[in-house]
Amino acid sequence: MEKTSAIGLAYIWKFIRKNWMWVFFGAIFGLAAAFCVTNWAMQKKYVSTVKLYVYVSADDALRLSDEVSALTYAQRVVNTYIQMLKTYSFYERVQASTGLDYTTEELERMISFASLNGTEIFAATVTSTKPEDSQKIAEAIGEIAPGVISGIKETGQLKIVDFPRLNPKPISPNLKLNLLLGLVFGGFLSFMFLILRDLTSVRIQSAAELYEKHGLSVLAEVSDIGKADRKKHASMYRRRKS
Repeated sequence: MEKTSAIGLAYIWKFIRKNWMWVFFGAIFGLAAAFCVTNWAMQKKYVSTVKLYVYVSADDALRLSDEVSALTYAQRVVNTYIQMLKTYSFYERVQASTGLDYTTEELERMISFASLNGTEIFAATVTSTKPEDSQKIAEAIGEIAPGVISGIKETGQLKIVDFPRLNPKPISPNLKLNLLLGLVFGGFLSFMFLILRDLTSVRIQSAAELYEKHGLSVLAEVSDIGKADRKKHASMYRRRKS
């Protein structure tokens, strides 16, 4: 019977009990590797958000048909304002206001806009590798956006409802998640290495394995003597020979 055909739950459980310490050390190594990679190799990212309220005048709402509510209209205006802000000229003004060393293309990738739960409020979120930069850019957006909107639409008004804050805690990488993944993968990879080494080994580890693989029974076994006994027998042999 080939060894590979004997794989089953009993074999795996017996193998884990026999090699649990190596699997444990593999998991600890994976945990340590994940910690080092997360803290020193992966780039941290920080966010800061400014929330803006879209003011819709009563005159604008009255121009609509009775089927469209003021809130529905405001939500449409929110999406319109977001598109007005997602322009090259707006990013240029933000770049000039902050004085930070980012190009307009980089700012475009760093800034994201999103309406909030179908309300008249939308958020501008800035993601960067420095918490101070994220806050400074978000503050510039809050200062510049109302003027940009009113410059395009005379009745358009934006008001800040939530000012950006300095957030020293990075949003990524996720240390806890990475540590968990390192622990799991470290243990799993060490287990797979050990089990593959065991399955491909040509050495006979026990009498039971000899019978399973070749159908041969062991007639007798010679136990291994300790180091002290080997020295003792070697000393006796030399005395007899002399």
